[in-house]
Amino acid sequence: MKLSLRKMQPEDTRGGNSVVDNFRAETLSLLEIFIREFLQNSLDNRIELAAGELQAANIKIKIVKINDDLKQNFIDSIFDEDALGFIKSGSSSYPSMDSETYSALVIEENDTQGITGVKNKSGDYGKWAKFWHHQSSSNKTGNKNGRAGQGKISYHMISNVWSVFALTNTIEDPKKLFLMGKCILPSNPIINEIDYHANAFISHYEEISGVGRQPIPYEDINPIDSFCDAFSIKRSQERTGTTWVFPFPRNNPQEDQIRKAIIKGYFYSILKQKLTVEVGDITLNHNSILDLASNYVDESDKNFYSFIKNCFDEEYGRVRLHSNWTGQIQLSDEVFNDKSEHIKTTFNSGKIVSFRLPIIINSKKEGRLTSHFDVYLQKHDNIVETREAFIRTDLIITDEKTLSYEPGSFYGLVVADEPAIANFLANTEIANHTKFNKAMAAAEENYTHIEETLRNIRMGAARIYRLLSKRQSQKIEDLLSELLSIKGSKEKRKKKKKKEPEIDQENDQQDKDTQEDDIDEDIESHSKRIDIRDNIGSIVIKPGVKKYSIDELPVTLRVQAGYESIDGGNPFKKHHHFDFDFTNSESISIETNHMTIINSQITPNEIYLTIDDVNFELNLTGFSEVERLRIRGTIYNEGANNE
Repeated sequence: MKLSLRKMQPEDTRGGNSVVDNFRAETLSLLEIFIREFLQNSLDNRIELAAGELQAANIKIKIVKINDDLKQNFIDSIFDEDALGFIKSGSSSYPSMDSETYSALVIEENDTQGITGVKNKSGDYGKWAKFWHHQSSSNKTGNKNGRAGQGKISYHMISNVWSVFALTNTIEDPKKLFLMGKCILPSNPIINEIDYHANAFISHYEEISGVGRQPIPYEDINPIDSFCDAFSIKRSQERTGTTWVFPFPRNNPQEDQIRKAIIKGYFYSILKQKLTVEVGDITLNHNSILDLASNYVDESDKNFYSFIKNCFDEEYGRVRLHSNWTGQIQLSDEVFNDKSEHIKTTFNSGKIVSFRLPIIINSKKEGRLTSHFDVYLQKHDNIVETREAFIRTDLIITDEKTLSYEPGSFYGLVVADEPAIANFLANTEIANHTKFNKAMAAAEENYTHIEETLRNIRMGAARIYRLLSKRQSQKIEDLLSELLSIKGSKEKRKKKKKKEPEIDQENDQQDKDTQEDDIDEDIESHSKRIDIRDNIGSIVIKPGVKKYSIDELPVTLRVQAGYESIDGGNPFKKHHHFDFDFTNSESISIETNHMTIINSQITPNEIYLTIDDVNFELNLTGFSEVERLRIRGTIYNEGANNE
């Protein structure tokens, strides 16, 4: 059993593996990324029972220390001096191979299908070939978690030698064991001026006529027994699944860190009894998960996890919204189907309220599909900061935040696990599953009305919250403001031309024309990235003189607007929604092209959007043609904020 190195041929492509960079994230550690990817694959590979139910996946995780000389010698024979040189040249981190560093992260996966499929054909489309031989290719459908076919790179990233082994017995042949390993480096290494492939198998080989050497798994008992002995594992053939071995785990992970990563990523799935994970001598299941969470998270996190648990432990009179809710940026009471007052009273009393939001998914293959997602909200005096989670099937999509912009403190949970909507969202997720992107190729290939559908899914919970949190006192405040406010009609001021010593009479009219064409000083944008134009009653924002490249996107754009009053002051802060209201389509029409509205309801005169493509455009129509309008555009996420 040995890592097999291959020299590159002149026609082979050199360079790095861009997939590695897709799984580096600021908000998640490498261990958290790996745990997310690994457990989602386990959940996707569960065994189907009667009536479409899936058997829970049972996982055991342990860190194995290898101190025995014979076992270390076996590992040395796999990663010999040449192999380590190969790995070292492509990685800044690799084991020193002394007795203190011989260890492995061993994960035993039971009650799953195992790695099924043809074992001796790289071009097959079964799970075996997809895992070992394919990249950026997936055959998952429905509400399966993974979709980009890239997550398995994290299996290699978690190992200092960028290697993973799998010992599997499958539902196709539960009494038979298959063992194989593979190393994937972040770039092809160069040793003694010779280029080597970044991929290397640890396997048997079979010569196939006209094709070449085909990697195939070990099936004979001797190498499998030696491998199991070296890493202290035993694969029970009574339960199907896979035992995974990650030699020399990166950053020396500890059991407590692993438990915390599991709680953070899969609290919901464990709570719903889809998953049980044993780490060392502690088991995380639906009975223990909340108590264990209190040992690994702070009080704020624990309270939020309690909210999620209560969402499913108790029975709520879930309200199904009227189907016309998707056409309303600002929801009206009618969407609650005659239950508005009861729902508002329940919410303001501090109890959890639950909603089902119907939505149409426009599939190119299946037509219009009726689906839904669920929203849970709770407002309580003990909540000190707004917390939210967006769950797609089993995954918490960590960077999808829409409620955090809203005033007040409350908890929110969005669950989208009905197959049609889960499939749609899976096709819009970026590779590391942290956020949605309407421009994903899989989404464009399979769906229409992507931007509109995704916007409604993202903003559903926020729209409900705004309707629930409306106050009676606000109506009185609005009435008084309407009676007391005085609006003045003002002409637009033009930039003053610098006084010249003499005036050429022939060019006097040209000077006046130039003066009329000067850009109004009430438009503020110090960035060359955007161009803001006032078209009398409407505002158009397009790319500026320094256009973005596609690699620089997406970025966030905030647009603020306000009329100047006769008594002066900051027009943005002194704005009243009777002047105009971005939250009301009858007041201001918002049209976008290659932009996504993140939140248009923070305040009535402020809107946040992402710029998704180089040829973007925003049109805001409905402003007064006699009031003096001030507009400000602010760009974020370019390293430093730019106005």
